[in-house]
Amino acid sequence: MKIRKYEIEKVTIVLPGGDLVYEGTKDLDVYLGTVADASPYVLLDLVNTKYLSAKAIGLIAFYVKHFREKNGGLKLVHVNNNLKRLFGIAGLLKVVEIFESEGVALSSFGPQIGKLEKMSLWAKETVA
Repeated sequence: MKIRKYEIEKVTIVLPGGDLVYEGTKDLDVYLGTVADASPYVLLDLVNTKYLSAKAIGLIAFYVKHFREKNGGLKLVHVNNNLKRLFGIAGLLKVVEIFESEGVALSSFGPQIGKLEKMSLWAKETVA
């Protein structure tokens, strides 16, 4: 399966080219593992994905936890209703953030992305 990647500011958008079953799940695992080393903020765009295997759901749950431990985040966008229902059945709607549009999803990373820079600026202002 072909997986596209592009960046907007400090967020890496990962766009699988189809369903995440069999080889697609393996490809996504390798891809997210590689991205995890480079960027702590990832947006998984499922606009082209109609089906997820149980392994893909577990993989997404694993990487949500992994990115949070790195003080980052993995969020989902363009998730169809069937996939949302699967996440609900798996109990992941409380853990995984899902957005309808890319713009809203990207803005949700905002405070987390600039947090350290703002803290260091405030620290410099208070110290000086």
